[in-house]
Amino acid sequence: MGRTGSVPSTGSPTAWAYAASAAVVLLAAAFVLAATGRRTWGGLSARYEKDAGAGAADVAGSRGERARSAWQQLSEGHDPTDDESPHRS
Repeated sequence: MGRTGSVPSTGSPTAWAYAASAAVVLLAAAFVLAATGRRTWGGLSARYEKDAGAGAADVAGSRGERARSAWQQLSEGHDPTDDESPHRS
């Protein structure tokens, strides 16, 4: 406190400055490649989708009866893991 004037200092870039600059260049190149190639990327895969044939909304129950799947119950707002749920099929 109360000092006036300047304090002399010296500095020089270290290897980290060059490494950070190289990382910025690599990230910029990756961004450009991603931006130009985004149209060729595929959408969501249908690899694990169930065949949407007739009766795809129902699954077979334990005695052969038709029952709603747990996924449908979740979509309707019901918890299929709750044993006291009245909507369990």
